[in-house]
Amino acid sequence: MECLPENRIPMLTIRNDQLALFENATLAQLEEDLVAHLRDGFPVDFELAGEPALRESVHLAVRRADACGLETRGQFCRYMHLAVTFGTHFDRDPLLPWAAQTLRNPRLADPDARIDRLEHYALRQLGRVTGETGKEYRKAIIRVRRLDVEDYCCRPAELEAAMWGLLQRTYPEWYDHAPDAGLREFARIAIDLIGNAGLQPDRGALIVPLAMFMLGTHAAEDPLYPWIGGTLNDESFVEPGAKEAALISHAADYVERSLALIREAGG
Repeated sequence: MECLPENRIPMLTIRNDQLALFENATLAQLEEDLVAHLRDGFPVDFELAGEPALRESVHLAVRRADACGLETRGQFCRYMHLAVTFGTHFDRDPLLPWAAQTLRNPRLADPDARIDRLEHYALRQLGRVTGETGKEYRKAIIRVRRLDVEDYCCRPAELEAAMWGLLQRTYPEWYDHAPDAGLREFARIAIDLIGNAGLQPDRGALIVPLAMFMLGTHAAEDPLYPWIGGTLNDESFVEPGAKEAALISHAADYVERSLALIREAGG
């Protein structure tokens, strides 16, 4: 699937307020085009997320790409491919340090050079962790499918060690190639998220880091996965273990839908 036509987003010399309105209208049309493109080019991801969630992801990613200095429709399209593949917030994911480093590299002033470098690192990452045609990722999804509630439980004092054990045996290819500094930051974010949401390790809190590891460190903020943040922030769960059980149930549904859609797509 080719990217959208490589036409530069037009810029006019007009008053600031008019320019802002013009830029927003231009980006809004680009978002519409990207949604249509993703519907055709990423049917599994499109169906999994649903159009409203994907639209929100596109809106966020386009604004982030614009802030990074990308200029052409083709550059925005290629950035969006990475956002769908690695998560909307891939550009600040500690497990993908090459993304932020590339986007902030002052020696890569040319937007084409920047997006070329991003794609280079992304393809190398995928080659290491997903395997040919994504087979290692599919194996990881199947491993998640086989997990029981007990696999998400541990003693509170053993939370971090249990987390590493679960991640390593579920998706060893990703774990083995993750940077040490990135893993430390990932652990901090995951443990803070568990604590802030009031989740209990002995009732299934390990579902949170597993979802983050599979879907992106900032999956709880990602519009592509509204069931994560929505459940974590839902104050109607008052019974001990209810929120953990809901997350595990949502994750199981997501895994089943993923496998079904991959099979339908011939994967």
